[in-house]
Amino acid sequence: LFLGFRTFRMVENCCDINRGTMFSNEENPSPLLRIASLLPSATEICGALGLAEHVKGITHECDVLFTPNIINSEYKYSSIQDALSQNAVRVVTTSEINPHVLDQGTIDRMVKESLAQQVSLYSVKQDTFDEIKPNIIITQQLCDVCAPSMRDVNEAIAAAKNSEIKILSLEPTSLLQVAETFVAVAKACDVEERGVQLKSHFLENLSLLQSKIQIQSAINNKDRESVLLQPKVLLLEWLD
Repeated sequence: LFLGFRTFRMVENCCDINRGTMFSNEENPSPLLRIASLLPSATEICGALGLAEHVKGITHECDVLFTPNIINSEYKYSSIQDALSQNAVRVVTTSEINPHVLDQGTIDRMVKESLAQQVSLYSVKQDTFDEIKPNIIITQQLCDVCAPSMRDVNEAIAAAKNSEIKILSLEPTSLLQVAETFVAVAKACDVEERGVQLKSHFLENLSLLQSKIQIQSAINNKDRESVLLQPKVLLLEWLD
C-alpha cells in the first residue's frame, strides 16, 4: 500500500499518460465530507479521486495531496505546503522517529523495540483532530509501526465524542489489491465510479508498461530467439 500509489504515478510517468480527462461523469461527493488521512498513500489516492478539498487532516509524512491535471478538482492551493500554510489542511499525527536526524540503525532499533513493546511509534494529535472534525478516517492495520494503531484511532474518536465517524482500513497485500483500494476509498466517499475509473486507468497503464518492458527486452536480446529476459528489481527498505 505504501509504495503502491507511488508506483501508479511512476507507471503514468513512464507511459507519458495525461489523466486530465479521466472523470467524465457528474458524480460529486457531499460538500460535508471531511477526510482525515492517516496514510500518505491514502492522501494521494484522495487527491487522484478529485477529493483534495475534502481532505482536512493528513500525516506528518504526507508530501503530495493532489494531482494538478485532475479536471474535476478545483483545489485552489498550489501544493500541500501551501494548503498547510493556509490551514486548509492540518497535520494530525506525530512520530517518535525523525528520519532526517536519526541514522537508519537507530530507527531500526526503535522500530523493533516498539514492536516488542506493542507500542505505536505514531500518535494522533487530539486537539487538531477535534478541530478538523472529520467524518471519515482512512488508515491501515497491515503494519503496527507504519501509522497510528487502530487503538489510537479509536481513542481519538472516543475523545472527540463523535460515534458517527467512519473508519476505512486499507489492507492490500499485492499491487492489484492496491488498485482495489482506489474503489474502496471512492465508495466510502460516495464517488464509487471515480474509483472504478481510476482502477481501470491504472491497470491499463500497468499493462502498457509491461508491454513496453517486454518489447525493449526483446530488442536488447534479439540474438536470443523469442526469449524475453525480464528486468530484475531489488527494493531495499533498510540499508543499515
